[in-house]
Amino acid sequence: MPIPIRLLFEGHSIDLQRTDDGQIWFHGREVALLLGYPDEIAAVHRYCRPEGINFGNDETPQSLIDLENVYRLIIDSNEPNAERFADWLRRSLLPQLFGASTLPRRNHLETECGALDVLGWQGEWWLAMHDAVRLFGRFEQHTLLYLDRPGPHAR
Repeated sequence: MPIPIRLLFEGHSIDLQRTDDGQIWFHGREVALLLGYPDEIAAVHRYCRPEGINFGNDETPQSLIDLENVYRLIIDSNEPNAERFADWLRRSLLPQLFGASTLPRRNHLETECGALDVLGWQGEWWLAMHDAVRLFGRFEQHTLLYLDRPGPHAR
């Protein structure tokens, strides 16, 4: 059963739901209004991925959107508070909801090839492609073609 959560950002009420599997769903109407969209339903349908929209099981359907779609609305907003809202999500809300242990961590490494920024998340280390090329050498054209081909397990 989803857990309702009510938050305030700069005087705006924002309702969200956290499902049993840990997913966070924001009320699309409230996010769109906060970000200055004149027609919140049109904004959700225009800017949000359909896979990230959930209409819930209530008698009156409400558009619930996932975090990726919240950021899609932020990016396309012209409101001055959009950047502050993104910062608030990243620095305050998400650490509060998920705890610091589940958020990605940036680490800075010094190597013989220079400084690298790596991202540690869910037990994996991630490196930007341009840093990988710099660290391991350039990719040859045939390597890139090979990477584009599906492997034997692909159908």
